[in-house]
Amino acid sequence: MDVKLVQNIRKNMESKSTEELIRIRQENDRTQYSEEAFEAIRQILEERQDIRKNMESKSTEELFRIWQENDRTQYSEKAFEVIRQILEERGETVPPQLPIKKEQEIEGEGGGFFSFRTMISTTLIKIIYALGMIGLTIGGIVMIVQGAEKRQLIGVALIVFGNLLWRIVCEGWILLFSMHDILGSIERHLKRK
Repeated sequence: MDVKLVQNIRKNMESKSTEELIRIRQENDRTQYSEEAFEAIRQILEERQDIRKNMESKSTEELFRIWQENDRTQYSEKAFEVIRQILEERGETVPPQLPIKKEQEIEGEGGGFFSFRTMISTTLIKIIYALGMIGLTIGGIVMIVQGAEKRQLIGVALIVFGNLLWRIVCEGWILLFSMHDILGSIERHLKRK
């Protein structure tokens, strides 16, 4: 079974409701859906069942709170679908939700610039790189124009190898700071599940 194909089909199938996926599985129409599609449906239904078990253990009041707060960083779209179904099954009227917070608004909570949630290091390093590149290039040109043959070679080396080395150093700094962004995005992704 092609795992990548299952993942791609899964992305398309996740927009379907649980009832529709159950109907497709029960009809078992192998001419319309591939083996990978049925595997994707099985995985989605299994995941939704796990979410359902977790949500069913919560009180109605707690489900109302989760539903109304509409925190998409903590709960996935599937979780909200399950909460809606459970509330309806319990005979409750599903209340309106707060607007979904944009990721930037969530990032900025707790002090904005001084919370250190948004890293400015990469932008600052790019500016420092540009200034260093300009300085190295001008320095190399000055050495070429004003110097003797030996200084001219040093000037050319400064322009070529100096800028190359400076680029590598700056990329290393950016790589270090990018790890923070990547870890933050992994954390947000895990919170959504």
